[in-house]
Amino acid sequence: MKGFLVNLFIFSQLISFSNTLSGTLAGHAEQELTLYGYSHFKSIVLAKALLTQNGEFTLNYANDYKGMAYLQFSAKEQLFVILHQQNMKLAGTHLIEPNSIVFENSYDNTIFSNYGRVHSRSENILAGLKHVLPFYKDVVLLSPPNAFYLATLKEIDRLEKKDQEYIKQLHDTSYVKWFLPHRKLIGDISASVQKYPERIPEHIKQFREINFSHSNMVTSGLLANLIESHYWLLENSGKTLESMYAAMNKSTDALMASLQHYDELLNSTTNHLFDYLEKHSLLKASEYLALKMLTDNSCTLDNDLVKQLETYRIMKVGNKAPPIKAQGILLKNGKEIAENDNFEVLNNKITLVVFGSSWCETCRKEIPKLKNYYAAWQEKGVEVVFVSLDNEATAFNDFAKSFPWLSICDLQGWESPIVNNYYVFSTPTMFLLDNKQNILVRPISIEQVDAWVKHRIKNEE
Repeated sequence: MKGFLVNLFIFSQLISFSNTLSGTLAGHAEQELTLYGYSHFKSIVLAKALLTQNGEFTLNYANDYKGMAYLQFSAKEQLFVILHQQNMKLAGTHLIEPNSIVFENSYDNTIFSNYGRVHSRSENILAGLKHVLPFYKDVVLLSPPNAFYLATLKEIDRLEKKDQEYIKQLHDTSYVKWFLPHRKLIGDISASVQKYPERIPEHIKQFREINFSHSNMVTSGLLANLIESHYWLLENSGKTLESMYAAMNKSTDALMASLQHYDELLNSTTNHLFDYLEKHSLLKASEYLALKMLTDNSCTLDNDLVKQLETYRIMKVGNKAPPIKAQGILLKNGKEIAENDNFEVLNNKITLVVFGSSWCETCRKEIPKLKNYYAAWQEKGVEVVFVSLDNEATAFNDFAKSFPWLSICDLQGWESPIVNNYYVFSTPTMFLLDNKQNILVRPISIEQVDAWVKHRIKNEE
């Protein structure tokens, strides 16, 4: 019976890992090779293998994985491959010499590698032609006039259509036929912003028509680049601020509508886009996304994502912030205050509430900088309260001992009632409150707080 169970386990493992990618890379003999794939917005390890003395290897990966992947020996030694067929083989010398690599039993990888070589040359020629084109437009010495200019225009048009024609002739079941238009869109955006702004409306239209719920998307490795490059395009397209946000909101509507019936991908995409917009200070766009998703009853959001989004609905500017009772360890100027004081700390004219911790690298750099502004702010009626997410008393004390303002830590970390009441999902997070606890500003930097204080005081004078 025991032997039967062992054999059954081995058999089940063979079923789970029935796909193989094997081959020879002579230049990497006796090195460890890793096969990476994609899951939503992350890279994942699919398999590892140690090459033989002759550079031979076999990588076994799960048979349910289909999509883009890459082989890697080091950060500079990578080769992208398509895992779309069983038992593929390749042969070559070195990953940094892609022209030496030949695929067997893989239609998709063969045409993908061929396309990469041809497309690269074509793009270089196209860039050169577009660079010289303006110089020949009105040159009267050419005979006949403008002949070269018109011929160059014709060649540019031919090269630009070449990609589309190449993709059209591919077999309908080819993974490359689905993949290349999306990858080309990402690659074209940067050049369009810098050199060909006339292309921008078409790029925007292409993004909004993408089917993000397509079965290939999760393992494509394209999700982050598609989304980030598009919103970067909108930010740098020369629109007014109002028009830019309107365009971003329209794209957000299209993106979320495409994912309406795919909750898992909708959650990961919302989370990634929200983080991107926040990090780039596109706060009106992130607020729009948050409120849209919280009021959408057609999808199920993860609890962590809901908490992240709720900060815009419950903790938005103009709303009243929850009270903060001074409980736990209380420090000011390095001295501990009696724990039983339990007083309300939001009783100042203006209060800057800062959430952070000693383990947060950004907090360690930014929060001590508050000391450069604190004395001047106090003169203007602005007080600071630091709420720590530390779990260890020693770490909190060491971090906050030099702070001249009140620092609070109940050692409960992310489970702290204060943290949950303020819907804090990242550190550092700041709120600027008036004497009635109304949220005046949600600053993204200390410099923004200082600018607000100076502007506010100047207007009052």
